[in-house]
Amino acid sequence: GTLPILSQRGAEAYLSQLAIEWYPGEVDDYAKLIIEAATLRRLAVLCDDLRAAALGRRAPAIELLAELQRDASALADRGIVHPVQHIKGYLNEEVRLLAARTEDKRAVPGVPTGLRDLDGKIGGYCPGDLDIVAGRPSMGKTAFIVSNMLGAAYLGYPVLFFSLEMTAQKITERILAHDSHVSGTNMQTGYLDGT
Repeated sequence: GTLPILSQRGAEAYLSQLAIEWYPGEVDDYAKLIIEAATLRRLAVLCDDLRAAALGRRAPAIELLAELQRDASALADRGIVHPVQHIKGYLNEEVRLLAARTEDKRAVPGVPTGLRDLDGKIGGYCPGDLDIVAGRPSMGKTAFIVSNMLGAAYLGYPVLFFSLEMTAQKITERILAHDSHVSGTNMQTGYLDGT
């Protein structure tokens, strides 16, 4: 059946009035209010749960801190509001991009990876894309990325490299090994002659 509030107001007339008076820009404001209230509720529950776990010594402090950090980060990510946008702006931008591509006719629209077959599949590293290089340990992931990075730098593209597992010194060593064609093992052991 019809919701009680609609029955009281005359369902069809009420919905028609809403459709006429409703302004899409208000959606963002309402969404922000709802997300804010939900985030505050979840934060309160998170704090209550953590307090009970800490007072009850449910786990070591380091584990509770890691749990807090993980849960707080997830909560913060959920609170991000993306504005509602009409597709018209995206369509206009896409038509402009297609026209530019037709003029340019580049085989690789993004930053080249240095591997023709891969570039043919993904179009190079394109803005807005997330490209993940995965493999087992010691399979050459870092060597592959360093090679891609240097190739892009030599073509004049700006490059920024982050590593959570290697020091800046190790990355620099990898770059030198790549450019000098000296093996990383020889660099580490100091056998640089006759390589």
